[in-house]
Amino acid sequence: MIAELSSQNPITMRQYILLTTIALISIVCCTSAQEIPKHQVPPIVMSSFQKDFMSARDAEWKLDGELYKVEFELANDADHEVWYDKSGKQVKHQEEIKPSRLPQKVLDLIRKEYGNYRIDEAKKITEGLKLSYAIELKSEKKELKLTVDSAGNLLSKMTD
Repeated sequence: MIAELSSQNPITMRQYILLTTIALISIVCCTSAQEIPKHQVPPIVMSSFQKDFMSARDAEWKLDGELYKVEFELANDADHEVWYDKSGKQVKHQEEIKPSRLPQKVLDLIRKEYGNYRIDEAKKITEGLKLSYAIELKSEKKELKLTVDSAGNLLSKMTD
């Protein structure tokens, strides 16, 4: 189809490319979380957040699909991201942690399988009763992103 468009009329091909580009940008923009002011967060969600994290500071709210996502820091300067549903129930909590706070089985996996990498960033992720860790590893030439459960089982691996 593209070959047909380009041989028939160069303007039509330009229009096709322009429309495709606009469509892709619209998809990306509309599927990512949208920042919202604090006063647009439902009172029940705000109340749950304030109860869960009394000492939170620098909170920024976003509407992520049907969930309310808040990014903030606590007194220890660790970054947190928490998602709440519209009833105020906490759905997911992602917390930046020091690599030394990773479970021993996770550290053992990294030492055994990725000994030539260093831990650049670690996050503890809680979703209901499920606990996992997102870990960014770096070597001189590569970056890896791992997701590992608390038993040291590799759940996913991406090369960055």
